[in-house]
Amino acid sequence: MSIGITLFLIALLSLEAVFRGPNRTADTVRFPVGLGVRLLLRVGAPLLLFTGYEMAGASEDLFTKVSAAVIALLGVGCILFEPREIFLDSKGITQSSLLTARRRITWKMAAASYQPRLQEVLVVGSDGCTITHSRYHLGQQEFLCELEEHGVFVQRGI
Repeated sequence: MSIGITLFLIALLSLEAVFRGPNRTADTVRFPVGLGVRLLLRVGAPLLLFTGYEMAGASEDLFTKVSAAVIALLGVGCILFEPREIFLDSKGITQSSLLTARRRITWKMAAASYQPRLQEVLVVGSDGCTITHSRYHLGQQEFLCELEEHGVFVQRGI
């Protein structure tokens, strides 16, 4: 039941990404993750960690201990795999992550694939580096327009 409610909340909060656009400055366009998804992950992670800790302390049987470990791992996953902000500037596309170093793809070495069903744009550099603009990032159509303005080939799926 709670997993279903969580999935519903994520789907509902991802609608913000459709209605808000990217943040523009003089030479940079920022595509952040929607506020609702950030709040859900950043509040949910400590709650899951605390719940796993409390369950592990009060558990007596193996099933509860395993469940507590899984819940704590979900909390860690919320922290580690949160989608990160994407930056576009005159040199290329940049995204930093908690797990990996900052990824950078230059405009001349980029190609992209857009899958409307998945609501995701995958940008690939010549060195194999990838940056994904997911449905949780703001302004997907603006992101596609920026790619085309900078001469990046975008393969469009069905």
